[in-house]
Amino acid sequence: MSGAGGITTARQDIAAGDIPVDTSRLPAREAAESELSKPMYHENDPNVVQRALNQFWDWVAGVFDAAAGAAPGGPAGLAVLVVIVVGLAAALWWRLGTPQRSSRSADALFDST
Repeated sequence: MSGAGGITTARQDIAAGDIPVDTSRLPAREAAESELSKPMYHENDPNVVQRALNQFWDWVAGVFDAAAGAAPGGPAGLAVLVVIVVGLAAALWWRLGTPQRSSRSADALFDST
């Protein structure tokens, strides 16, 4: 008999629906939290400044997404509306000029009469 060179092992068949590990929910959760709190899983986490910037940019993206969803035509419609508003502001600035304050003379301010 020529052997194939393999090793004979015992095989345990698991029936469908049979769970090989029986751990209740709470101990499994605690074990997962304990495992995932190890420093090796957090070596590449962003620092505080990066997390703050990420949250800020996520907020900005959310604002623009909401505006694009509310604008007719989606993001393209929002871009057109922004161009129109900027154009109107530029036209008003050009037509009316730079806003200036009316100057008062210093004498009127300290007049004792």
